[in-house]
Amino acid sequence: MDYLFYCCSLILQCAIIYALKKLNISLDQRSELCDIWINGINKMFEHDSFDFPHATIKILFEQFDEEINAKTKNNIKSLLLRLLLECGQDGILLDLSRYAKEYLYSNKRIAKCVFYTTLVLSLQEKIETDFQEAITHYLFNGESLDIHRIDFDNTNIELICYLSNCGLDLCDNEFYLVIKSQLKRMIDYWASEKYSWRILPFEATNELAFFFENEIIRNAQIAFNCLFDDIDFSKFKREAVDFYHNIFSKLIVEFFDSHNDAKRRENCKNSILILEDKMNQINVEWIKRELYKSLCLSPTYRMGDWSKCGVGYSYADKCFINELLSKYGKYNMEFTLYTVYQLQIKHLMPEILISLNVCFESIRKDGFESVLKIINSSAKAVIDNIIITAFLKYNDQIKADIDLCHSYEGLLETLVFGHYEKAAVLLDEFRIH
Repeated sequence: MDYLFYCCSLILQCAIIYALKKLNISLDQRSELCDIWINGINKMFEHDSFDFPHATIKILFEQFDEEINAKTKNNIKSLLLRLLLECGQDGILLDLSRYAKEYLYSNKRIAKCVFYTTLVLSLQEKIETDFQEAITHYLFNGESLDIHRIDFDNTNIELICYLSNCGLDLCDNEFYLVIKSQLKRMIDYWASEKYSWRILPFEATNELAFFFENEIIRNAQIAFNCLFDDIDFSKFKREAVDFYHNIFSKLIVEFFDSHNDAKRRENCKNSILILEDKMNQINVEWIKRELYKSLCLSPTYRMGDWSKCGVGYSYADKCFINELLSKYGKYNMEFTLYTVYQLQIKHLMPEILISLNVCFESIRKDGFESVLKIINSSAKAVIDNIIITAFLKYNDQIKADIDLCHSYEGLLETLVFGHYEKAAVLLDEFRIH
């Protein structure tokens, strides 16, 4: 019986989707079908089931620009607000939220309404009349708000994190002011004795990090200005460092995914160069060195297997990576090696040997223990992959180029210095044959 009900509900929902997308229906009919769909989604917030192809929710949002009654338009706005603020950790609702954020980003007028509404809600006690008043004035009626009169220290710090994905970007001056204020407030809060993850949970800070991940690609200069200008890095604790790292982990994904889009890859390189300039202006040395791993495109978490994904690097791309690793790879060598692995070693060969040799030479200057530490680290398998792949597949190409030959031998010599027998064998074989 439950299965039969499920099938009937799904058929009905597919019929609603088809009618809204394909049929010429009246205003009242279109409004009624939208309301049925909205009511079904609202039940999901109460842990009830309502199944439909998630991507089709874009069709529901698009009805806002069709001829529907005012009440239904307000219902769509309310749904967008709920999907932005109330999804919690529900996987299905979070997936629907992704489409809501995309729609809001494409519709700045509604995004501004959601922005003002959320900002007002973050100021108020959860009193029902106040809540409904804010919804009516700012979400439904689209009234403006003088944000310069707001004391941001008295806003709900968690709610402002969710506000970051309301659909506006940092080119909006009011939005920039709120996000900048929130960023500084979070850094201060992480550094205070009052800090509690219950008040500022990871799910909330991850929303703000997700926003910045997109902004450093689409609005790089202004995004990095927000993240670096007038920021007191002496206040940074581990939470703040990890927050910044999580944002910059986007760079390796963007660089890798842009293999078939030269314009997109150049845009990513530009973002990295802006980040480099900002990072080198940090006057707290340990913070600077910690963040340098981001300039090596190092992610802060283990990513999936990319070996079956499309990949490609021009000679200019390889030179770009070599320059970054030569400058900054030595500061976080294990992360640097993992980056090379993630970007797929065989596609970076043999040019990547140049920067890796530079990195290992720097580590060798710190002494035997430093080299041994890298050899015995979790990156040992990556080292093996690099030196063996170079020997078996690129031997002739390496020997034909004096820089590559010097780099490969130098890398092996450093590993031999760390008493790595496998490197000693490969070095002998490379020189003999």
